[in-house]
Amino acid sequence: MTSDQPFKGAQRIDGLGEVLKLLKSSDSSFRSKIISQIEDRDPKLAAVLKRQIFQFEDIAKMEMRDVRTLLTQLNPKALSIALRGASPTIVQKILSNVSQRQSEDIQELLEHGPKMRKSEVEDVRNQICQLALRLQEEGKLVIHREQDQWV
Repeated sequence: MTSDQPFKGAQRIDGLGEVLKLLKSSDSSFRSKIISQIEDRDPKLAAVLKRQIFQFEDIAKMEMRDVRTLLTQLNPKALSIALRGASPTIVQKILSNVSQRQSEDIQELLEHGPKMRKSEVEDVRNQICQLALRLQEEGKLVIHREQDQWV
């Protein structure tokens, strides 16, 4: 027996991954309650969980009306920063949900804007994700959970 596996046949469990699965599959009120309790005991862990529950690329899975609701809260400069290095799917999803003029402005900033640190891009993406979660809690948009089935 090794110190990594105290019991024969035991498997290591990714605790953070399992908590994230649970939180991602939960409704927003339950998720908020759990994160609040975690925050009371371990603010750093709560911050990590908040960043991981909804990620920027998850916008591609949102309904068009919900994407538009989110985008009305953002300015083109923030979007152009967040879209740097993003997948073509997410870029297309966002550009197809803004006006032609905004789309052109964002594309101009993407193509000709100044270089940015990856950490700056991630900060803006995290802010957008936190905004999306807040709008969901307020009932203004829906972020689909992985097990949701729609008919």
